[in-house]
Amino acid sequence: RLEARKAHLQYEFDVEVKPTERASRIGLRLQCDRQEPGGLLVEEVTEDGLVEAHNKTAPKQRLQPVQTGDRLLAVNGLTIANQILGELRESAEKKETVQLHFSREAERSSPQFWEVDLRRQANERWGIKVAAYCTACAGDVLLITRVLPGSVVDRWNRSAACRARR
Repeated sequence: RLEARKAHLQYEFDVEVKPTERASRIGLRLQCDRQEPGGLLVEEVTEDGLVEAHNKTAPKQRLQPVQTGDRLLAVNGLTIANQILGELRESAEKKETVQLHFSREAERSSPQFWEVDLRRQANERWGIKVAAYCTACAGDVLLITRVLPGSVVDRWNRSAACRARR
């Protein structure tokens, strides 16, 4: 069921940082994790770096903050570890805007991620629209894009059981 699969689900997000006269360091301590291929492990978001500045403004702008344990998958489109590190150095020297692409375990990103049992009548539809979404780490995942009013899922969303989980 979902429990076994959700361990592999990843939430991916982008962060853009722009060097200033006062700060040009990215501000990440990274490690190549040989147990988990793909990207570099964020061991620390260091003080006075561009990522820390992003993290301070992220909630106001509804952006995702970078956290210890995230994986840096790409920098300016480059995905190989040595290229990522080289691009970070070059961008800092040239004071260029940097596009960072991260991933995080879905459970850490969305603590409201849960599994529920729903019951429906034989002629009743679930009332959801889904789309396939492909991630590098988890493969194909179904994403709920819409819940139809009055449907089984909509009724559960409005129920006391749903409110008790919040």
